[in-house]
Amino acid sequence: MPVTIVTPPDAAANSYVSLADAEIYHESILNNTEWTAAIDDTKNRALVMATRLLEPNIWKGTKTDTLADNYLSWPRYGVFNQDGQELDGNTVPEILENATSQLAFELIKTDRVTDVGASTAAGVKVAKVGPLEIENFEGDNDGSYLAPIPVQVYEMIAPLLAAGYGRGVAQLIRG
Repeated sequence: MPVTIVTPPDAAANSYVSLADAEIYHESILNNTEWTAAIDDTKNRALVMATRLLEPNIWKGTKTDTLADNYLSWPRYGVFNQDGQELDGNTVPEILENATSQLAFELIKTDRVTDVGASTAAGVKVAKVGPLEIENFEGDNDGSYLAPIPVQVYEMIAPLLAAGYGRGVAQLIRG
């Protein structure tokens, strides 16, 4: 069954960006033959999956009250851009739409979501503390392990993330 994209503020929203807007983003990207060759249903599925992967992030601001029945975390209010201007609390920011589009392309291009194992962290098989020892899963030394969300996408959404979150970073609180 083909996937239909629904974007906020619709309560049934399943993607931060429409296929039409993702296509506009990809018109300006070099070396995206996998995206242009993909059929619309594949692109729609990738956009929905990209949204699901981005959703668990800890975002700045507060979810817009009028959209409480939308399960997605955006739109939000109380979020400011790099110039200190507040973003529209009734729309998904363009940088998040672009990041979703970029991640969807990465998902079409390469399988980034295959489970390496419940106990793995970034391809690490064994990590001892003393004396220090790190053993990677087979193939990881050549860089074949891919995190579900690439660094490039985290850099795109960095202004939207709460302080201390993103790219595998968690806030340390000492008591």
